[in-house]
Amino acid sequence: ISPLPIIRAEDVKKVLLGSSTMVAEAIESVELERGLSTLLGEYEARLIKQALIKQPDIDLAAKILGISRSSLYKKLNDYSIEL
Repeated sequence: ISPLPIIRAEDVKKVLLGSSTMVAEAIESVELERGLSTLLGEYEARLIKQALIKQPDIDLAAKILGISRSSLYKKLNDYSIEL
């Protein structure tokens, strides 16, 4: 009796995902369907959260982001980000 072939995680990944180009194109297609303003808003909210984690002081976080304190407060409200 011969041993069964070993199936590795990378083999399964290749079968499930296809080529990396196909995956990238599929992701890009889904992202584009969501719209530029939605994607930019999500990215901006993520950057704001990261800045606040790095620097919880509003004045300094705004400085890191290159925006005014009042703009940061407006964006916190717009994106429903709690301090």
